[in-house]
Amino acid sequence: VAAARRGAQPSRGIWLAWSAWLVAVAWFPDLDYAVPALRSGAHDGARVTHSLTFALLLPAMTGVVLAIAGVRGRRLADLTLQAVGAGMSHMVLDFLVGVTPQALFWPISDVAVVAPVGVLPSAGTPSPANPYFLRNLAIELGVLVPLLACGVPWRGRAAHPVLTAALLACSVTCMAVAASLPR
Repeated sequence: VAAARRGAQPSRGIWLAWSAWLVAVAWFPDLDYAVPALRSGAHDGARVTHSLTFALLLPAMTGVVLAIAGVRGRRLADLTLQAVGAGMSHMVLDFLVGVTPQALFWPISDVAVVAPVGVLPSAGTPSPANPYFLRNLAIELGVLVPLLACGVPWRGRAAHPVLTAALLACSVTCMAVAASLPR
């Protein structure tokens, strides 16, 4: 927090902790798989955890905690925007599957919205025994981990251009595989 407050470049440990927090923020809408009271059956079929309100809950709390910790100005805006992006990434990716209706505007409206055309393959239930889930998890990691690694400060410098190119090629290849799969 002190580095963020000063606007200084964070250490690798702080950068990795922040990245882990952003992953938690991105996964937060799937809390309904772990908490039965949040499941769609308890809310007239609406996945309330996949609403804009729920997806923006942790990013808003993150911004408040950073402000309380003394982060100000542009740095506060940048970090909060990163948290918002992480929370919204889940919503966008799930919407692009085009299978499961989402109550995007809950609690204002329970109307479920579904994309008319799916772009990403559906995995069904998240379970280590579900091969489609494992396949999609591997594809998502193949897309996101290389992109994340491109941003890791390597001894205070950006990654080597050859390493960056290889990481981007891995990510793009996984994107192409995902695009080629049937929903």
